[in-house]
Amino acid sequence: MKILFVFINEFGQFSDIFEYATLLSEQGYQVAYLGLSNVWGIQEASFASIELHHLPRQDFPGLLTRLHAMAKAIDDIGADIVHVFHFRGCGLLPLLSRHRSTRWILDVRTLHVENKKHRSSSLSVLKERITWLEAQTYDKVVALTEKIASTLRPSFRDVTIIPLGASVQRLNPPNREQIRSSIRQKWGLSDSDNVILYAGSISPSRRLPVLLEAFELLTRTHDDVRLIVVGAHENTAFLENLKAQAERLGILDRIVFTGRVPYNEVFPYYCAADIGVSMVPTATRHRYQPPTKLIEYLACANLIPVATCTPASLDYVQDGVNGFVCLDSVEDVHNALGRAISAYGEPASFASIREHADRVAACNDWAVIVSQYLIPLYRTLRQP
Repeated sequence: MKILFVFINEFGQFSDIFEYATLLSEQGYQVAYLGLSNVWGIQEASFASIELHHLPRQDFPGLLTRLHAMAKAIDDIGADIVHVFHFRGCGLLPLLSRHRSTRWILDVRTLHVENKKHRSSSLSVLKERITWLEAQTYDKVVALTEKIASTLRPSFRDVTIIPLGASVQRLNPPNREQIRSSIRQKWGLSDSDNVILYAGSISPSRRLPVLLEAFELLTRTHDDVRLIVVGAHENTAFLENLKAQAERLGILDRIVFTGRVPYNEVFPYYCAADIGVSMVPTATRHRYQPPTKLIEYLACANLIPVATCTPASLDYVQDGVNGFVCLDSVEDVHNALGRAISAYGEPASFASIREHADRVAACNDWAVIVSQYLIPLYRTLRQP
């Protein structure tokens, strides 16, 4: 069976696709990926036995020309199942394809949470109705959560929930201590520092200035705390604004801004840290979106997770049990970080938190999700 994943970014920028493709390839499936690239010319390569096909984004500035080019590429690649991760306009791809025997899956991983200016959008409900319409051209629809599935129902197509995951294997390498020491040495961090990690989107909607203010309060009572911020944004001004804020607060020398790190290269930073922060606003539609990084923090055996108390986060983390939960205010984030540092320094508390975190992680390991959810779905679609 040949599976083709389709999205509008380059391969490796989306953890779900990376893990699906890699794990399926390891199990003997033929796997290909089609996306758009910012590099001129059609790019074809391979990664761990995965066929990579990238169309040059600049050659297809218009939506319709882009969709026609993608449909033609899908037909040329040839696959038994085309697994499309939702993007605007993707509902036309099955209609534009010439191969009627191909089975199509639409995977909706997010609600509409922000507009092109990276602010909460008043048109969210309307745009979700458009997503519903696009889903009707597919053979099968997959949603990340029940909340997302509810926006796709009632539907002419069955909606299946496949949960979010994390790679327990990648997050817990056998040479963790060596990696931890190497990353800390690279960025001038000592072995005794309490290192806090934020990995994720550098978007104004994430309210990262709150995290920096909370961290500044923490430095007043903890001389050994450091913060690693992993991530970037297509608008570089967002990251520069954070750096300027850190300088104004007098904490720039305590923060490492790594910029963008590819998904398959980010895990050493988890090994280097002690606490992982999931900073999701509690008052916007982001609150219904499961944070990928929170599940990764839960799966990483050297981390204590700290998360803002959104409904989606509370599905995974319980305050004081397998992590710490807070509001998205400066005071609350500061207090939660302080509690996490205290728990990290107490072996019994750390062991208890990690025991409960590991239980959640075991159910959300990408390997488990692929074997228990994804492969059975593919087999069902290919049945006569």
